[in-house]
Amino acid sequence: MISNFHSITGLKIYNEIINGHLRPFLPENSKLSKIKHLVREENTQTILRAVDKKKVRQLLDEMDLTIYGYRSMDDIILDIKVGPDGNIADVTIKPRKSYDLNDYIDIPPAPDQKSAFFLSLMADEFERIKIRSNKIMDNCDCDRKLSLYANKHIQKVKHIAHDARILYSKILDKEQFISDNSDIYILFVINLFLIRLIVYYRKFFKPFVSPVNESEEDLRLEFYHSLPPHKKYPYVFRHLPSTDSNIYIAHDSGDPGYQKKSYPDFPHVYNASTPAEHDNSSATFSEKKSHPVNQGVQDFEKYPLNCQVNVIVDHLLTLSTKSYRGGRPVLNMKPAQIADFIERNFFDDDGNDISSSTLRTLLKPYRADKRLKSGSPKRLDSSDLYGD
Repeated sequence: MISNFHSITGLKIYNEIINGHLRPFLPENSKLSKIKHLVREENTQTILRAVDKKKVRQLLDEMDLTIYGYRSMDDIILDIKVGPDGNIADVTIKPRKSYDLNDYIDIPPAPDQKSAFFLSLMADEFERIKIRSNKIMDNCDCDRKLSLYANKHIQKVKHIAHDARILYSKILDKEQFISDNSDIYILFVINLFLIRLIVYYRKFFKPFVSPVNESEEDLRLEFYHSLPPHKKYPYVFRHLPSTDSNIYIAHDSGDPGYQKKSYPDFPHVYNASTPAEHDNSSATFSEKKSHPVNQGVQDFEKYPLNCQVNVIVDHLLTLSTKSYRGGRPVLNMKPAQIADFIERNFFDDDGNDISSSTLRTLLKPYRADKRLKSGSPKRLDSSDLYGD
């Protein structure tokens, strides 16, 4: 019974979010009244169908209903429906409550109620998957079957994760893209859950699967680097609270619950073999970013630059060379610092990183031909800042 059940429904809810009726962009899934009780509705299952009413209790006593993803029988609502003839009955179970996420996963806060409902569903399902895995481990004493179960589910998760990544990348093209869109958020977050699930299965069933050098950090960075620039985090999800705040999770009741959030960005990628400290204080931003300890780390927020790069370079360079009161420059920055400042804080108007080499070329004293000409209408007038 255990093997049959899990071979059919192991990852049903996550698959439905990507490939089925729970896809967030479907019109019906934007109606809050419909998705308010997602956890209960998606976990409602008929476990006995058209059985003799007199045998229902006996059959239930012989079953371990927690195998369906429950921590205890107290968390289950049991519904026995007797047919019109009074002799045949169906038995349905559904959750009394949703489960909060116990794992520590870096997830951005839900931007709205719809996202919160889906986040609750994904978190609840993750906990139920862990419960089912534990039940399988407890009830199966055959190494071959455990290996089959583990490898099968790892492959299932990878297949869904592949579909999830493609769907996230294709859901909106650049011209239609809207920051903080609920559907984008849901598809982004389910990718993070699926990555964690791959790692969970590998660790939990470690004795029964072949060892693979595949860390969660590697999988996250692979996902992140596969995205087009305008859909990369945190460019997608702005206005996040500080890292010690909470993320909003909605429960079936519709009342807000809170889960302590971790960091609003991807986890830092530190290798145990890499020295904990390294002195690169004199390095440029590009050099720091390329250091092995910093690869994949972005602990700042960039903004789109909706003008040509040479416009902002010209203005900042002017501010750093013109004298203000007392003979000091308006902006006390060296050309290399200006280049770092622009590269660190801005995307170009296509959502791409601004080239470090381009910035340094523009700022070379003998490359004035690359900057704005005197009298150009694109030059920004900052003359009011100067004076004695």
